[in-house]
Amino acid sequence: DLLLVGATGLHVEQGEVHRPSFSVMGSTSDGSLRTTNVSVAVVKSTSYDVKRGGAKTFVLATDDSPAARVAFALLVTKLATPATNDAIKIFTAVGGERGEDIVAKYAAECARLGFAKCETRAECHEKRVEAGESVSDAILKAARAWEAD
Repeated sequence: DLLLVGATGLHVEQGEVHRPSFSVMGSTSDGSLRTTNVSVAVVKSTSYDVKRGGAKTFVLATDDSPAARVAFALLVTKLATPATNDAIKIFTAVGGERGEDIVAKYAAECARLGFAKCETRAECHEKRVEAGESVSDAILKAARAWEAD
């Protein structure tokens, strides 16, 4: 099971909630994270111009851990569909041959499932740390480069 909730709702957008804890998440997403016993995906849009219908772009950041594999399975079975020409972008901060092997495995599975649009990127985390970037910075940079919302 997967619960998808928006990061902030109308109360925050309309300025009705002023608590500092809600500057990142609204009360519904906060409460969902604290009380549910299923996986929760909190979705924060970077734009109010959300695409309705048609193809969508999904970015999956993975280290190939068991939790990341579950996230991939949920993505390809519940969220993205080949029929609407959805694009799947796979990113890992694991460097070297291991990182390339990880993204190649996910790309092969996307192809097997019929996703025509699948791109991958593997970047060495150690090099990013030396440059002062975190893994989350690298993920966001990759998502922006792929023009994912």
